[in-house]
Amino acid sequence: MKNLRRILALAGVVFLIGLYVLTMIFALSKDPAFKGLFMGSLLATIFVPVVLYYMLRLAGAGRADIPDIKYWEGYMGEEKTVDKNSLFGQWQAKAYNTNEDRAKLRAFWDEYFVTEKGVYEKLLADPSEKVTGTVKELADRFGLDLLTMTGFLDGINDSLVTANPLEDLTEDTQVNLIYDTEKLYKNMIKAGADWLYNLPQWDAIYDKERRKELYLEQKKSGTIVKEKKIGRNDPCPCGSGKKYKHCCGRS
Repeated sequence: MKNLRRILALAGVVFLIGLYVLTMIFALSKDPAFKGLFMGSLLATIFVPVVLYYMLRLAGAGRADIPDIKYWEGYMGEEKTVDKNSLFGQWQAKAYNTNEDRAKLRAFWDEYFVTEKGVYEKLLADPSEKVTGTVKELADRFGLDLLTMTGFLDGINDSLVTANPLEDLTEDTQVNLIYDTEKLYKNMIKAGADWLYNLPQWDAIYDKERRKELYLEQKKSGTIVKEKKIGRNDPCPCGSGKKYKHCCGRS
């Protein structure tokens, strides 16, 4: 899809350059026969960019609101050592396969993030609902296959009131999706998932000011604050009233 968009963009640029050149030629020509051609070329220079724009939008359909490559590459460092035959092990092997073709892996994550967004839209629609059931029951409820459901359980686990036993999952394992709203919102911010923490469903949970507060809290929690270096002539931080060089800084 990405290559298609590039091809369309390149073809559009070449075509437009040609149109502009022809328009200039027709405009400068004194031949009456070129008058009609000039008008047609002029109109084409207006309408063709509009048509190309919508073609590019269509070529990118389904790719909106998904993260760039840096986001899903960040997942690659989270692989855990688990039983390869378990549901979680199968999910890990598929989602974090470093030997997989990068284009295929990117396509896999792109599709997953769109699916993940759809599940969150449903969950956030009613934050008070205590969603529980077996892995298979929840997969059926949200229209997912077992591995994708396992991936979703993996992603939301740190935001749950009670975490699920990911490494021991089977299709009959009882799990829950009972999340802490503040923790979930902050974790979405931490992950840089703006297509999730900007979902309209959050509007009914937190007002604009509270969301701003949570956003700043999360951002500050990940900020490394360097201690101010104490100068030799500065007051000693111990509170003695002496200069640092004559007190705790004597050594």
